[in-house]
Amino acid sequence: TKTRGLVTIYLVRHAKAGSRKDWNGPDDSRPLSGAGRRQAEAITDLLLGIEASTITRIMASPFVRCHQTVEPLATRLGLSIELTPALAEDATAEAARQVLALACDSDTSTVFCSHGNIVGDLLAEAQHQGVRLEGNRIEKASTWALTIDAGTIVGARYLPPPA
Repeated sequence: TKTRGLVTIYLVRHAKAGSRKDWNGPDDSRPLSGAGRRQAEAITDLLLGIEASTITRIMASPFVRCHQTVEPLATRLGLSIELTPALAEDATAEAARQVLALACDSDTSTVFCSHGNIVGDLLAEAQHQGVRLEGNRIEKASTWALTIDAGTIVGARYLPPPA
């Protein structure tokens, strides 16, 4: 059997979107604001600066604001974005944990883009696996880098939202 090394899951909370109260359409169609689009580009630069060569999969909530947050990264890496309802704002914590478990069982780094509640659920799972978090911040456009060793989360590092 092949020995897996350490991999990283980048857990990104979507960038800033337009105001819910000013949006007339369905919430899942609400796009990023101008500031959010700039954040998406900055997140791309951040992640490419860390480890562009090892990111081979990008998964996102089907909500437009999540897809748009990782679109610049997908374009620059030549990857498609896998939209999964398990990362949607109305998904269950259990569904999100199942997706996390699949990614943890991989030997390549994955980027997830989701919503604050799902990011919180996945951070709770990291804590459940024994990882000590330095704070529990989940601002829009922030990223948590979860270190995975043989299918188990062994570390978590917070990357604040780009300015």
